[in-house]
Amino acid sequence: MRAPNKDSRKYTRSLVYVFLMVLGMSTFSCKNYERAINSGDYDQIIFSSVEKLRKNKKKQKQIIALEEAYAKANKHSFSEIEKMLSAGSPAYYKSVYTLYQKIEDRQNAVEPLLPLYIKKESRNAVFERPNVHAEVSRFRTRAAEYLYANAQNLLETNNKMDARDAYRILNDLDNFYPNFRDTRNLMAQANFTGSNFILFEMKNRTNLPLPKNFESQIKKLNLTDLDQLWAEFHLSPQKNINYDYKVVMNINDFFVSPERLSDRVYPREKEIIDGWQYVLDKNGNVMKDSLGNDIKVDIIQRVRCEIIESAQSKEAGFHGTVDFENLRTNQIIANYPVNTRTDFQHLYGTVRGDMRALNKNDRVLCDALPLPFPTDQDMLIRAGLELKPAIERIIRRNDDLVLN
Repeated sequence: MRAPNKDSRKYTRSLVYVFLMVLGMSTFSCKNYERAINSGDYDQIIFSSVEKLRKNKKKQKQIIALEEAYAKANKHSFSEIEKMLSAGSPAYYKSVYTLYQKIEDRQNAVEPLLPLYIKKESRNAVFERPNVHAEVSRFRTRAAEYLYANAQNLLETNNKMDARDAYRILNDLDNFYPNFRDTRNLMAQANFTGSNFILFEMKNRTNLPLPKNFESQIKKLNLTDLDQLWAEFHLSPQKNINYDYKVVMNINDFFVSPERLSDRVYPREKEIIDGWQYVLDKNGNVMKDSLGNDIKVDIIQRVRCEIIESAQSKEAGFHGTVDFENLRTNQIIANYPVNTRTDFQHLYGTVRGDMRALNKNDRVLCDALPLPFPTDQDMLIRAGLELKPAIERIIRRNDDLVLN
């Protein structure tokens, strides 16, 4: 049960204005302008024109476009408000509030630019600015009260789906009227009532003892990142929680191999420089080079050795299943196999013969020493740790099973 962070989903009107301004910065051609007017997309024209007129208040085409779009937008908004109010349904209060808010937003966008002068008509552009602040406040409150009451009614049913609907209503309410009454407390209540609680269990079905603390190690699952708005996972039962689903890790079988030690022998041979000697002529005298220096040559020697590479190895693993159980119906709704394996492997080497025949990698191998084999319990703990990410993957891929 993870509710969205309030700061991250709280949008102020000023941020909306910035978005609209950026959106409106795209250049309007005459054809685009006509298309927007004909489709009733007046606000895009308004905010596009406002952005351009902020840079240059003398742009005549933008002034005329702004005046026409502004008038048509407000006329349409007032007409829609009248229709909604004449219907007499409180379900329209949120829409009425939104329309009054748009009217006020347009006024706030245009007002800093005034006056705007239309040269060819020798007049200032006309922008009617009725004071709708009281209506904005009034219908904001009415809309909030209506949504709040709806959410309360839904929560009284104590039904999960109704609670989720109540949460969405309250979330909407909190976005346009933050901190209205105890909205956030009701949201927490709706989140709790609408959530499914899922218990994780591990069952040893092998009839053999598992290592000490094995279950506690397995239960160190990182399930918090699996929590969602309508799903909360628990690793142990909690008081006063009626669980809806259970995820069971069944250990059906495990194995530990014997300790193995195997040897392989590799021959090595290399020519090395083993000192130097003078070059003698046929009379046994030291030969000279053109500068009169004694001529010397390297003594090349072929050396040989054998490397005995010793490989230590041991394996352990588990075979099991992850069951998804619906606790309302006491039925297994899904079953997935889980198999894990861990290996202990170590190499070391010994040399027979002349070590000067070794290469760099051979020396690293021969510098290594044999290691003590891990115990059977250690191997099972290591294999068990491999179970954890496997379980998390299965739950993550099939979390839709526990959301209804």
